Amino acid sequence: MITAKQKLELKKLLKGDYISDVKEKLRLNKVTSKKGTPYSDKMISHVFNGRYQNPHIESAIIEVYLERKKAIAKDLNDKNKILGIDL
Repeated sequence: MITAKQKLELKKLLKGDYISDVKEKLRLNKVTSKKGTPYSDKMISHVFNGRYQNPHIESAIIEVYLERKKAIAKDLNDKNKILGIDL
């Protein structure tokens, strides 16, 4: 289950634009609901907000978070190289 503290940290980076990426991760991993249908936006949001537990959705959220965090770090590093700034 995503805790309140984890939710705050995730929200800093993901903001409100994460559900479509999470759905894509779940689709690629062939993860569906018990009915065999893709998880709804509402279900993903409920898991993100800690209302429901679902290890598959939680993992997909974390994957999206890590991918975005790496992309931001890479962009920052590229900008610093272009500007000649050493960190």
